Amino acid sequence: MAKAKSDATEKVEIYQFHIRLDGISPMIWRRILIRSDSTLEDLHKIIQIVMNWTNYYLHQFTIHGKQYAVSRPHHYALNEAKKTPLHDLQLRLNEQFLYEYSFFEWWQHHIRLEKRLPVQSGKTYPVCIAGSGAAPPEDCGGIKGFMSLRDHFSQAYILSRVIVFLRYILHDIPPDEDESEDHCDDEDVTVLARFRDEFRTLKYWFYIDKCDRQAINQRLEWYASQDERWMEGLDVI
Repeated sequence: MAKAKSDATEKVEIYQFHIRLDGISPMIWRRILIRSDSTLEDLHKIIQIVMNWTNYYLHQFTIHGKQYAVSRPHHYALNEAKKTPLHDLQLRLNEQFLYEYSFFEWWQHHIRLEKRLPVQSGKTYPVCIAGSGAAPPEDCGGIKGFMSLRDHFSQAYILSRVIVFLRYILHDIPPDEDESEDHCDDEDVTVLARFRDEFRTLKYWFYIDKCDRQAINQRLEWYASQDERWMEGLDVI
């Protein structure tokens, strides 16, 4: 994990941040603990982890009217997040700032400094201590697209698809009404592969109100220890 250069006299604290994804109900949020000598680049990567984003799109922080980001090839950030430690921002308690991700979908996160805490010996930072809801798929059409998909993938719809799948594997009916009941083994393999892909989607929407803190904190622990496994699933590092 990147560490900012700080004064020998700078006392390291733990910042408790509340991160809220704007415009969605029920609310999707995370509460994290992070060292004050971490950089905005660290915070960016941590948000990518706790929201299960892939870091594919551009981002920016807006703090005290100033924009910060992590530079990428062909996209230079005027204020480099990697050079900006959190303690240098001089945030006040309960002060909020903005983190925007994907200038196509325009996911806006409001981040609030809730507490300043002492470092606890033996504890690993960063860590996610609370949260609610799974983050939307990055390219689902923004807030309106996500809410529309959420309505479509209702619990009743998911159950109906599971029933169709179970009836198919029992060779009771074809997977869809317009498919022939006459099928060979190769067709079975193709259909089952299709259902496997669909089940991944159904599983996501079935657990849409859950925040998998165990999985999040495993990746955060890898990030803190510079274990490359934290990067799994990211498109851009």
